[in-house]
Amino acid sequence: MASVELARLHKLFLVDAGLVEVTKKASALKQGEKLQADLASLSKKRDEAAAAFHEAHGRQRDLELLNEQLATKVAQIEKQLFGGTVTNPKEVEAMEAQKAALGRQQAQNDDNILALWDEVPPLKKAFEQLETEVSERSAALEAWKKKAVVFRDQLVEKMQELNAKRPGLAENIDKTLLARYEAIRKNNGGIGMAEVTRERTCNECGTAISERIVNLLNEDRVAICEGCSRILYSAGDVL
Repeated sequence: MASVELARLHKLFLVDAGLVEVTKKASALKQGEKLQADLASLSKKRDEAAAAFHEAHGRQRDLELLNEQLATKVAQIEKQLFGGTVTNPKEVEAMEAQKAALGRQQAQNDDNILALWDEVPPLKKAFEQLETEVSERSAALEAWKKKAVVFRDQLVEKMQELNAKRPGLAENIDKTLLARYEAIRKNNGGIGMAEVTRERTCNECGTAISERIVNLLNEDRVAICEGCSRILYSAGDVL
């Protein structure tokens, strides 16, 4: 059976182990920073996709509008040419040349419009997919934030509870033993004690307990794990 001092130290250890666990769980709250960063990156991609789509779609609409204007001009020229209002050969020649130039411009615009008909739909689809993903990620982030508030409050409450217990437990422990434990705890991630398993191993690092250590434990003396250097604790005799 462990000595009274080691039993008292074990109670303090359980509080410290609880504090370490709470701290680890609190680190999960940083997940929100990653979710926020991922959303910001995705939103940037969505904005870039939106800009590419709107730019290409805008060019398509501008070309279509321009061709409508060109068609109106061509119709006006044809009306003059075939309406008998222009009879001067030079004027007729100039108007024919203007009509031909407008026709070539229309043809070039038509080629560009056809190219954009192939370009715009994929750009629109990419934008809409990103828009949907941003919306879904935003909703997921908001849901996570609501849960995180509750989780954080629970962790704060648990942390306060454990911190309130610690001073009372510590003051009842032999000062030399406590100082030794605190030094070990500081160098081992906040865990200064390890329990001995039924398989005669350290539950922190898995190191097998030697016969020398077993004898120390059975004599209720302070024993140190040969693997992780933590104070070992066993509730019963180590056979």
